[in-house]
Amino acid sequence: MEQNYRINGILYLIVFAVLFCSNSILAQVTVDAEFKPRTEFRNGSKKLRSSSDQLPEVVTTQRSSLGLTFLNEGVSGRIQISDVRTWGDTKPKSDVGTFFLKEGWIKFNLTDSLDLKVGRQFAKYDDQRILANTNWNQVGTQHDLALFMYHNKSVEAHWALAYNNESSSGVSEAYYPILYYKAMSFLWLNNDWNDQLNTSFIVLADWNAKENTDHDYFSRYTMGGMLKYEASKKLKFQSTLYYQ
Repeated sequence: MEQNYRINGILYLIVFAVLFCSNSILAQVTVDAEFKPRTEFRNGSKKLRSSSDQLPEVVTTQRSSLGLTFLNEGVSGRIQISDVRTWGDTKPKSDVGTFFLKEGWIKFNLTDSLDLKVGRQFAKYDDQRILANTNWNQVGTQHDLALFMYHNKSVEAHWALAYNNESSSGVSEAYYPILYYKAMSFLWLNNDWNDQLNTSFIVLADWNAKENTDHDYFSRYTMGGMLKYEASKKLKFQSTLYYQ
């Protein structure tokens, strides 16, 4: 029941946003949709077959999404709801909610060179080795972040902060049993030195719950960078190096 209320609230918010916009603002509102079914023949996929008696599997998954993006002077935002399912995973006539909030963020232009983006969003940087959409997966990867973005003619800098809780009903800090980070922060720097040379650097720190415990956490640090050099349109060089 709670899931249904959440979905209804998201739908009402989308309708309200469209109705609230004036004619001048409405021209800056875009609606997009995605329908992505995928059928796979799995014969040793993810895990090798242990015996010849195991039969291959044919499975179809489907992603259906509806998004709304709005742009205005000084502020922009996006809401996207998505349904991911395996064909046949829900019994007919059963009351099971499957929609979830895939994106829900708003961005404020604090100054000409500084923006603040808050909410559920994708984080995709460089070769996506460290932070990626993982959109090949039907669900993808989203983060609940406060993201500060600085930019000028040649330099970009992004600083993100995230802190997760299982629920908001507790009165004190509780253990986080979900298989995801408890807290995370990253700093990304990118510089266009000239038309040929571009470098970037990223450092990420995440705080995770230890397995088979109910109170311990460990910290993990990942850092690295990328160098791109374009000698000509036909000759390009790219190098990456990461350490964890």
